[in-house]
Amino acid sequence: MPSNTPLLRGLIVKAAKDRDLYISWSGVAKGPTSVWTRAEALAYGFPRSRLDRADANGSSAIDYRDGYWDDSGFIDEQRSWLRRDHIGDYAQRYLSGQEDAAFDLLEPFEGETAVRR
Repeated sequence: MPSNTPLLRGLIVKAAKDRDLYISWSGVAKGPTSVWTRAEALAYGFPRSRLDRADANGSSAIDYRDGYWDDSGFIDEQRSWLRRDHIGDYAQRYLSGQEDAAFDLLEPFEGETAVRR
């Protein structure tokens, strides 16, 4: 797989330490672009070193801590707050077209009363 494949450029976030689920998270779009098992990610072309880093730290990030196990969460598409522990379920729902069910996992930004839909 060529290294310029867009899906290979995202941050890899492991859903949970005991779960075989990896999310490609776009820092540009601020959302999930794909969901994989480890075997699927390797078959697609993700380097083993990035997945190993996600296993150890929670994400493939090297020089910042986005997605690490102690990270509290993500801003999703400027829509609302996604807690770190919901990223796997959110990505699966969102990418399968179940947007309302995915948005139910989001929390309103501080000072707001509702999730932006």
